[in-house]
Amino acid sequence: MESFPTKRVQTVICEGATSPPSPVTSGVPQGSVLGPLLFLTYINDLPNGLTSTAKLFADDTLLYGVVVDDSDCDNLQDDLNKLEIWQHEWQMQLNSSKCNIICISNKRRPPQRTYFFCGSKLEQVDSASYLGITVNNKRNWSEHMSSISSKASRSLGLIKRNLWNCPRKVRETAYTSIVRPKLEYASVIVIVILVMTQIATISKTISTN
Repeated sequence: MESFPTKRVQTVICEGATSPPSPVTSGVPQGSVLGPLLFLTYINDLPNGLTSTAKLFADDTLLYGVVVDDSDCDNLQDDLNKLEIWQHEWQMQLNSSKCNIICISNKRRPPQRTYFFCGSKLEQVDSASYLGITVNNKRNWSEHMSSISSKASRSLGLIKRNLWNCPRKVRETAYTSIVRPKLEYASVIVIVILVMTQIATISKTISTN
């Protein structure tokens, strides 16, 4: 196992010219079979010692918890500080510019706090995308639905413009492989929306009668 990530070099080839070999001192070979497994093994201890819950997926990290009062805010900031220490210990670099805070609450005045990570103030946003799903602080999926609808519409327009004279089978294949996955990804959200809408309609009818 040790021989796989160590003693590796990389070169750049441009217009037939090859650069001198440069040693690769960190990371795992991209595109390799063992690369993702070794990376996940390397970062597997990241959640250890955190008060908040940490969810890891590839190189994406989600940190969340229930914030009721100032002490919970302090705990969240402490966890961010622990992550900063962790990245230094393991010689990793978390991109603070891609980190933000979203507060999801039904309270008019939820606890407010300014959070910092790696010396930078984290931006508080109204919506954020995680693994292709848009979550907002209004506790609805309207932005996610608009996002996937827009992406699917653009892809469908691309197919119409470029494959309008192709056989039907080709256009169906393009739709199935390019457009439909955008609509079906996390489609359980759509089902939940429809069910909740129907329940709300039924409840309204019952209360009216």
